[in-house]
Amino acid sequence: MKNKHFLVAIMLLLLCSYTMAQPTISWQKIVPGKSGAIFPNGTSFYEKNDSLFYSNGISSQFLPGTKKCKIRSCIRTSFGSYIIAADIKNQLDKTDACIVHVDSTGNILWKKTFGGTNNEQIGSDVDLGNSTIVEDASGFTFTGTTFSNDGDVSGNHTDSATGQPSQDIWVVHVDLAGNLVWQKCFGSGKYDNAYSISKTVSGFLISARTGSSLPGFHTGNGSDGLLIKTDLVGNLIWQKCFGGSDEDRLYSAKELPTGEILVAGYTNCINGDISGRPSISTGWFMKISSSGNIVWQRYAGVWLNTISADTAVYMAGGTTTSNNAYIFAVTPNGGNLLWQKTFGGTADDRCFSIEKKDDTLYALCRTASSNGDVVGNIFGTTSLWLVAFNLTVPLASSDLHLTIFLQKDIVKLRWNSAANQLYEIQRSSDVQHWENISSTTTSSFDDTHPLEGVSYYRLKVFEKDGSFSYSKIEKINYRPNTVRVLPTLVQSTCTISGIKSGEKVHVYSAIGQLLFSKISFGNSMDVDLSRFAKGMYVIVCSENSTKVIKQ
Repeated sequence: MKNKHFLVAIMLLLLCSYTMAQPTISWQKIVPGKSGAIFPNGTSFYEKNDSLFYSNGISSQFLPGTKKCKIRSCIRTSFGSYIIAADIKNQLDKTDACIVHVDSTGNILWKKTFGGTNNEQIGSDVDLGNSTIVEDASGFTFTGTTFSNDGDVSGNHTDSATGQPSQDIWVVHVDLAGNLVWQKCFGSGKYDNAYSISKTVSGFLISARTGSSLPGFHTGNGSDGLLIKTDLVGNLIWQKCFGGSDEDRLYSAKELPTGEILVAGYTNCINGDISGRPSISTGWFMKISSSGNIVWQRYAGVWLNTISADTAVYMAGGTTTSNNAYIFAVTPNGGNLLWQKTFGGTADDRCFSIEKKDDTLYALCRTASSNGDVVGNIFGTTSLWLVAFNLTVPLASSDLHLTIFLQKDIVKLRWNSAANQLYEIQRSSDVQHWENISSTTTSSFDDTHPLEGVSYYRLKVFEKDGSFSYSKIEKINYRPNTVRVLPTLVQSTCTISGIKSGEKVHVYSAIGQLLFSKISFGNSMDVDLSRFAKGMYVIVCSENSTKVIKQ
């Protein structure tokens, strides 16, 4: 019998919480297998017995003839095909990283392996369902672990005690044809594990753990959670250790439009960075600044591993206390609880991946139950369980949480909407006089002509009976972006204007390779592309990036 008091305990763990109606299950599906990946339209990619995969109901043998294959992650590309990240055994009985491109019916388009003379592994042995590979315009970037310092691997941090390559975090970028472009090793000579990678505006975030004596490491009997931030070509911007003297891990990270970062993981500590946590092992999530400093932290569940964010932040995990799958939603600003839900049956149920699209939240779970919320499984048989939740629950005005942020010269408003409800967007420069600038039944609005300086926004919410209420007022300070790059169709030279003297300008190729950097000595400067081939280039300055085409 599962612990029915668990949900009450979770509510005590999440600080400063607000509650609203829980989402309801709209449909579910049982598929044989133990791990997989989920996509926003509800289709899934699964693996079973290390060699069989299912995609949109189609099954086929994956990498026939390989000694052993373990699928770690899968993403659907912008072309509608799939990129699979896996580990395979080579002829020397060592493990290599393997990236495979397949079409929508499972036909292999290309396969590439990477590694050295020792073992490489994509992701970790912990079955989390997190994404260990991401796509951008220039190709694909994956993360994992390496024990080599030869072959495709360089820069490994040698273990000072043995003189051998250590267990390093490994980040690799390949082009659209799977060819190696760059690779980086992170660590300091002990054991380091990468769990997932996510894309940011200017690079990547790698969620990991470390037992190394990196700056900020908390000495004790365990490991620290480690977050690594890099630029577009894998150069280290910063790395930060989080935790205390016992075991801590960071499983997933996501950059918000504000530049702040949400991180989810696990902690068994009550000291160091950890404050306000109960004395049991628990799921741990934080909001940190763009420079890596903790803004706030909360605790829920026993471990948390995936984040999906828009107007609310959705997280998934598990509860060994009740053996239930667990999902919840919080506000992105303060981490305040919007709703939470445990679901499953009387056996072991875990949720290890979520994605949101429109008004549906898709949860990819693992279940051994055949009762409770679980329909169609054989009791005691571990299966994949894909569950779709309907998020269109009625909202009270107190449940409405408005978030605003700047993106270049646009003020973006996002909120958690109810079905078929009318919202009027209002703006003010003094909180006394309000103007109606738009109305919508959706959950977003972009103010493309914001007021310069400090301005205020609120929503007027109309109910079906004709009554109305207002959201909380949000403030923002807008200063126009004056940086311009002209022309964007370049014969040989383009000009950057509106920059400050002493600012550094970076020029990247279409595949993310840094070509050169320059320091401005005034409010404008010329960028000479005459020696480069025709094609697309990216100019980055003052946290703004502009694409130009060399003709």
